[in-house]
Amino acid sequence: MAMLIVVEDDHLIRKSIQMLLELEGYEIHGAENGQEALKLLKRCKISSTPCMILLDLMMPVMDGAEFRRRQLQDPEICDVPVCIITGKGDLHDVAELRPLSVIRKPFKPDVILTLLREHCPLER
Repeated sequence: MAMLIVVEDDHLIRKSIQMLLELEGYEIHGAENGQEALKLLKRCKISSTPCMILLDLMMPVMDGAEFRRRQLQDPEICDVPVCIITGKGDLHDVAELRPLSVIRKPFKPDVILTLLREHCPLER
């Protein structure tokens, strides 16, 4: 089963994404902010490498940009691809974060599903 991490501070958005992807057959782990996500990623990496991280940019405690910078500096977890999901208007600095993709909020579920089918295929 393909495993993903959803990093989103809005509980309803995080749970909606989680439910959608679990119905598709993905194993989902959630985090409310970048700090939680770093801990979760390191813990998950021990047993099973996530195929992708769905990352919000604007969050309290540690925002998505800081999470991604720290992830890219850590050789143990830098190889996990990130898709940024954001409502942020100005994205001029996103390229430095080297995301696989950027999805703008609000989004249609098919946008995420198409991305995951391409990059995180489920074993059938």
